[in-house]
Amino acid sequence: MEKTNKLLEHFWLVFTIASFLFACYSVLFIAQTRSEFNKFYIPAISFFWWLFRRSMRRRMERNQQG
Repeated sequence: MEKTNKLLEHFWLVFTIASFLFACYSVLFIAQTRSEFNKFYIPAISFFWWLFRRSMRRRMERNQQG
């Protein structure tokens, strides 16, 4: 279970970084319209999933220690 939680935490972190870089690239180089800023919703949501997974992992580790 610990390995799964750590794997999912890393997945969400990598997904957040990749989607943020894509959104920045899209806004700066592809189309510089106001509607392109909607692409930053996905990195924001995935960042909160990463925070959630991280806090859950830390809570589980703290409960297992004592």
